Amino acid sequence: MIQAKERSTVFQSDISTLQLQVFQKRLMQAGITLCAVSFPLAAAITPNQSLDAKFWELGLGSLFGGASAYVAKAREDLENRYKAYLKLRKDHEKGSIKQEFGFHTATQLMRGELNLAGAVNSLAIPTARLRYADKFQLQGLVTLPATEVAEVEDNKPQWLNNPFGYTPASQSKPSEMVATHDWILNIVNEAIAPYDKRNHQHLIVNAPTQQGKSTLVACFIGLFAKALNGKVTTLIIDPKHSDTNWLVPVDYAGFDRVADGLKAAISILDDRKKQAQKAQKKGQPKPDFERVLIILDEWNIVFGQGKGYADIISKDMAEGFLADVQRLLAESAFVNMTLFLIGQSPLSADNGLSRPMMENATRITLAKTAIRWLNDKDFPNPELKAPFKKQINAWIKEKRRCALIVPMIGEPHCELVPQINLDAFDESIVTSEGEGEKGTKPQIEEPKQPTSEPTKPRPNLFEVITGWYFGVFEQFGHYPNDETLRQAWFELTKQVLSDNALADLRNRIHSN
Repeated sequence: MIQAKERSTVFQSDISTLQLQVFQKRLMQAGITLCAVSFPLAAAITPNQSLDAKFWELGLGSLFGGASAYVAKAREDLENRYKAYLKLRKDHEKGSIKQEFGFHTATQLMRGELNLAGAVNSLAIPTARLRYADKFQLQGLVTLPATEVAEVEDNKPQWLNNPFGYTPASQSKPSEMVATHDWILNIVNEAIAPYDKRNHQHLIVNAPTQQGKSTLVACFIGLFAKALNGKVTTLIIDPKHSDTNWLVPVDYAGFDRVADGLKAAISILDDRKKQAQKAQKKGQPKPDFERVLIILDEWNIVFGQGKGYADIISKDMAEGFLADVQRLLAESAFVNMTLFLIGQSPLSADNGLSRPMMENATRITLAKTAIRWLNDKDFPNPELKAPFKKQINAWIKEKRRCALIVPMIGEPHCELVPQINLDAFDESIVTSEGEGEKGTKPQIEEPKQPTSEPTKPRPNLFEVITGWYFGVFEQFGHYPNDETLRQAWFELTKQVLSDNALADLRNRIHSN
C-alpha cells in the first residue's frame, strides 16, 4: 500500500502545475485564434464598409494570427514537458511494480525451498538427503547429524578383511569410509579362472608418477602367486630401474633393455603357441601352461607417442615395441600369459593403442588421471561420465586414493585404493617352482579378522534399498523414478545399473 501511494504522488506537483499551464495556453490560443479568424471574416462579409475599416479588420486579423502562432509554440513546449513528466511517472510505476513482483517471487521461491528442505530433512536415509540436496541446490538448508553419518558409513559393505598389513583410517576417524580391497582380490580371483570364463586377462594401469601404480602392480604379483600356490613366472621390464619393490628381481632394467625384454616375452608366446598347435594336431588337450606375468613399466615414456625416447629408443624401435605389446594383448591370453602395461596416460594418443585393442585388458586408472580420461572421448562409457566424475572428485577433494576400473568383461566401477604394505608378502611365494598341486587354481584365502575389532556382518543391500524405496512412497506418495533409484543404488554400492538391471531391481523390490 505504501509503494502504491508513492507511485500515485511522484512528480504530482510538477504535473499539476504543467497541466494547469497547458490548459491556460490552450484556452488563450483558442481566444486569439478566434479573433484572428473573426476580423478578416467580418471584412469579407460586410462589403459596404469603408476601405479604412476593412484595412483595420485585416490588420487586426494578421496581428491576432501572429499572436496565436506564438502562443501555440509556448503551449507545445509546455505539453512536451508535461508528457515527459507523465512518462517519468509511468516508468517509476513500472519499476515499482517490477520490484514488488520480484520481492513476492523471491519470497515465494524462498518459502518453496524451505518447504522442500524440510521434506528432504525428514528423509530417513542420509545418502538420500545428500542426493536431493545436491540435485535441488539445498546446501546449507539440509543437515546431516554426525551420528547418522557414522551409522551410514558403518553400514558400507566391507566384505573382506585386510591382507596388506595396514591400519584402516577408520580406527582414528570412525565416520570415514574404509578403503576396502575386495575389488583387488576380485580381479585376481576372476583372472585365474579357466580361459573361457575369465573376466580379466591383461591389466593396463595408469596414474601420474609417484601415485602408487607400481606398488599396486606389485601387490597383484604377490596375490597371483598366492592364489596359484606360487606356480607363477614373472618377466619384469623396468626401464627406469627405480627402487620399486616388485617382490621379485627385475629381469630387464634400463631403457636399453626394453627390446630384450619384449623379445623374451614374444619368444615365450611363440613357443607356447607352437606347443598348443602340436597338441591340437595330435588331438590332445592344450598344455596346462604355468601363468606368466609380464610387467612393462613406463610404457608412455618408452613409446613416446610413437617417437621413442631420447637417443635410446628410436621411432622405429617404438613402433616395433607397440607391435609386440599389441601381439601380447591380442594373442597371449590363450596360452596363459598376463600383461601388466603401466604408464601415465590411458589415452590412445599417448599409448598408441586403439580402443578395440585396449578392450582386451582391464583398465585401472588412478587419481586425477581418471578425471582426465573421463573428460576425453576415449572413455568407452560416456553415459557413466557424470556419476563417476562426481564420485572421484569428491574422493580427491577428501584426499582419498581412488581408482576407476573398466574391466575387460563387466560393468565399470569406482573404488577406493587401500594403503598397501608389500612387506606383508613373503617374497618366496613368487617362484616358478612352487609346491602347489599342478593344475589347481585355489582362491585367495582371507585372513582372520583381528580379535581387537568385532566382526561386522555384511549389510543386506537389498533390504536397505527396499526400506528406502517404500520410505519414499510413505513420505511423498509416489515411488522413486528411474533416475533416483539408479542414483540411490550407485551411492549404496558404487555400481551403475543398466536399464534392464534397473527394471529387474524394481520388480524384485515390489515382489519381495
